[in-house]
Amino acid sequence: MFGGLSRADLEKERLARANKRQLTDDSNGASSSSSQQPPSKKPRPSNTTARIMTFGDLPKDGDDEDGAPSGGGSGGGGGGVERIGTGDRFFDGEKGYGFTTNNLCAAPGKYFGIRELIGDTSTLKLAIVSTYCFEPELVASLFPTSVPTVLVSHPPAKEAAGKSFHGTSVPGIWSCYPYLPPWPGGGEGRFRGVCHMKFMLLFYDDGRLRIVIMSANFMAFDFKSIENGVWVQDFHPRTSQEVVKVDFGNQWEMILEALGLPATFRLINPVHHNLPFRQTSDIHNWDFSSVKVRLVASLGGKKEGWKAMEKVGQCRLGKVLRDEGWVPGDGRVLKIIELSGSETEDEDGQPLSLSTKSTQPNGKGKEREVEVEVVEKQIAGWIYMGSHNFTPSAWGNLSMRKDGTPGQDGANYELGIIIPLTSDDPQAEANKLTTWKRPARRYTERDLPWMQYEHNLEGGHGVGRSD
Repeated sequence: MFGGLSRADLEKERLARANKRQLTDDSNGASSSSSQQPPSKKPRPSNTTARIMTFGDLPKDGDDEDGAPSGGGSGGGGGGVERIGTGDRFFDGEKGYGFTTNNLCAAPGKYFGIRELIGDTSTLKLAIVSTYCFEPELVASLFPTSVPTVLVSHPPAKEAAGKSFHGTSVPGIWSCYPYLPPWPGGGEGRFRGVCHMKFMLLFYDDGRLRIVIMSANFMAFDFKSIENGVWVQDFHPRTSQEVVKVDFGNQWEMILEALGLPATFRLINPVHHNLPFRQTSDIHNWDFSSVKVRLVASLGGKKEGWKAMEKVGQCRLGKVLRDEGWVPGDGRVLKIIELSGSETEDEDGQPLSLSTKSTQPNGKGKEREVEVEVVEKQIAGWIYMGSHNFTPSAWGNLSMRKDGTPGQDGANYELGIIIPLTSDDPQAEANKLTTWKRPARRYTERDLPWMQYEHNLEGGHGVGRSD
């Protein structure tokens, strides 16, 4: 019982409110004209209840439109938050989180506002940004038309998939829509997979390249009210004429190729003649020798053979952990005890495939044991941060042909990083990096759950998107 009502009564009232709102929306022909939001990745029943998220209070009065706290004060659970400035530099790499008014979010750490991450736009020579969904007004306010800007996002229709345009989604901005195969059986705007990457490549007039990888979309809501992780690092141009290709740069070249950037720059280069980046191979013009994290990307399509498979998806994750030796020592068991993602599918697919002795969740939320590979190099643990959810669509499905050739079939474009925990106190280090307070507070009957698939809840506690 809760407030004199049983859970069954509460559920009936919730569904009645949802049906009433849906009827109102349908009669008004309501559809948001202020945001570019792709359709749901899969059809879902209208009364589907999403998983409970640690989403609490609404934005406070006086907050800026991009989520910046008024007065630059502390956020994220009670003070001690260090907010970065527009002129700050991050040549050693920094991890933090986007601001949220939720009192369950991270312990004291660094707060990264979207405008501070971009910096002084008068010194910006080129921007390449990627998002799943976005608000055109917010994007336009962040990147002036004087700055050549490429916006990579989920295609709005099948005719746009794999193509590039100028000024169609945001005035003055170049749109790049990666190729996605149509959903079997048709359906306008439905694809097998989504473009889900969230990143920024920012090129400045001092030659510096800033790379930002985050879990937030270009939605003010994401930087104002939801817990999101951010990683940022600045890079100097190479001083040597010799091109030295490293894994970090190779991964970025592969990612930008797969997203369709070559076609976009064939349109941009005749218009802008002095860009610091004109083709995907130019990414090797910057010095990535100081990078401590490892990239993990998923790309749409099927990869066959271990060499190809280990470049993307769950096989890439496993290869990184094996190569770095970021696995448990002999006789130790690593338990994955804290997971954060907007979607976990009830499927038989195994999102993670690591050659460690590890207790890992399968698609049904249970646990499985896999064998250990003992190595000499040890760390205290690792954290993944990025766009991947816990689904086979994000990490890839493994298969084996009759002739014994292995394969990995991916649906989504995803991007994240693996951050090693190397200190003597990994729990304290994890506390600084996670976007929630640790240990997490237990959910109780008095808490109002945030329903991912039910928008416009009374009090404004929900939005109708899954990203």
